[in-house]
Amino acid sequence: MAHSGEYQEDSFQEASDVVAQPLVEDLVHGNKGKNSIIEDMEQEVQELISKINENRKKDEEFMMTFRENLWIKVSSLLEESEERLLTAYDHSMKLIQDNLQEVFENIESIREIETELRQLGSNIE
Repeated sequence: MAHSGEYQEDSFQEASDVVAQPLVEDLVHGNKGKNSIIEDMEQEVQELISKINENRKKDEEFMMTFRENLWIKVSSLLEESEERLLTAYDHSMKLIQDNLQEVFENIESIREIETELRQLGSNIE
């Protein structure tokens, strides 16, 4: 955030120039009295502070809105990812169940064949 500090320094310098330059010219040229110039400077500074505070409030509102929108987007992506993962799990579980069913059917067939072979073996003896 080094840029932020540079931005603040530049803004401060510009603000100082805006406030000071016309007031210094008035003082140099004697257009206004010293007290009047100080009052004008105080008013200009107060206006700049008000503008800075307004901009700060706008920035805070922007960040809050940005954070809320980002949270909504991230939540949506997370939900979508969860749904995809659950769909993949469901598909995998169905394949596993089908394969297990086939294994159990094969085991049952093997048992039946064993039983038939035992019966044949006892008949032959």
